[in-house]
Amino acid sequence: MKNRIAWILALMMVLVCAAANAQEYVSVSEIYAQAQAMGGVWQQTFDTPNGELVVDVPITVPDVERMPVITVEQAKISEAFFNQLCQGKKRGNSDELQYEIDVDAEPVEFFLGREYDYILGEQTDNTGYDAVSTMWIYHGAFRSSEGTTLMPMARPITYHEIADVDMDKAYMRGSDLTVRGMMRLWQSDIERYVGEGYVLAPVRIEVKGSNVIENPGNNVVYERDGYTYVYADQLIGGIPVFGGISNLSSRTFNIAYEVSAQTNRIADSELLRGYRLGTESCQTSLVAICKDEANYRTETELLNTRSVEMEDVPLAPLERVLESIAAEIEAGHIREVVSVSLGYILYSNPDMTDYAWAIPRWTVDCVYVADNMKSHYAYWEKMLSRSNPEYELAPTIEDPSVYVYTGEMSPHNSEYYTSLPIDAQSAEPILITTGSVEQFRVPDLVTWDQI
Repeated sequence: MKNRIAWILALMMVLVCAAANAQEYVSVSEIYAQAQAMGGVWQQTFDTPNGELVVDVPITVPDVERMPVITVEQAKISEAFFNQLCQGKKRGNSDELQYEIDVDAEPVEFFLGREYDYILGEQTDNTGYDAVSTMWIYHGAFRSSEGTTLMPMARPITYHEIADVDMDKAYMRGSDLTVRGMMRLWQSDIERYVGEGYVLAPVRIEVKGSNVIENPGNNVVYERDGYTYVYADQLIGGIPVFGGISNLSSRTFNIAYEVSAQTNRIADSELLRGYRLGTESCQTSLVAICKDEANYRTETELLNTRSVEMEDVPLAPLERVLESIAAEIEAGHIREVVSVSLGYILYSNPDMTDYAWAIPRWTVDCVYVADNMKSHYAYWEKMLSRSNPEYELAPTIEDPSVYVYTGEMSPHNSEYYTSLPIDAQSAEPILITTGSVEQFRVPDLVTWDQI
């Protein structure tokens, strides 16, 4: 009897493997061609339980020949430059690695982390150069010696996906600094203080104090000069890195049973603690805040390639990925779609404390509402639209930098705005709803030799 059961189980495994091998796979270059054939845009209309949903969003696929699987580690400034910084003026609290020095007659302030900083709630023994974990650089009015590192609030606050942005246009009130100019300032900081060869790809901008047709009120926040947040991904070999599975940079995961995606009890649980160490050591937050050529701040956490584990891996066709997203739309879970992108998400295992694996994944920037959160979402949406008129701004068709009242709420303002990961090989959504380590540890991948 036992032999018969073992034989049946073995047969089942063979059938499962055969089915997996029979699944259609393509190269990343083929997916790029598929996206280009669609004009780089997904346009489709759906009937959902919440009414009609029109999808008209960019599909971003790296223009590369191969999709390798790599490991990455944090990039840092040189120890020699750190020692130079330590000779400058001390800023911040006593445990902060924050200094100001003159660079080409310009005072520039650097924040590089904290002595004995905390990782996953536990204080480290790291001091000095070993404690360097980030690179925030403050120019002009953003320096603490100027009294504050924060610009005063300006409204309206508007959001622009990079596909809709004119890189040679200024989107903020009182400044002629273009988005391309912002990226130039940011890249200059990186090349000067970290090194050459690092490539950033802007993802979206958030304008505080956007240009508008009409002043919607007499409040001073609508009259102040504006400034812009630029969010970006690092490109490694032409492929964007979205962040870690438990920390997607400025992106957030939806937690199905949580009221807020920001209170991630799952990722903080002891069960998953070891699976976060490696990804937490490879932070990828990339934000620049710019007012003009003299006043800006860049926050840069970059990665270096540590090893190439697989030269290339097969991927599911674009059609299957879009079908998977469509199923979530038709189920009423995805309420709005902003963009669909292919790149890397970082994973690690407990033995990886200072590096992580970069795994091919799609991310769908969207508003995602799980079944058990529908009533809360409806209540939240109703109350927000009533009490916050500045959230009722939308771009005009003629000029995406001009915003007017329409009664429509931007998905970026939604508490449910998230980057939903999609497995690039199975095309299945990755919903973080349980404490299973399977969702956080380095996954097994299908290779070209197996198909």
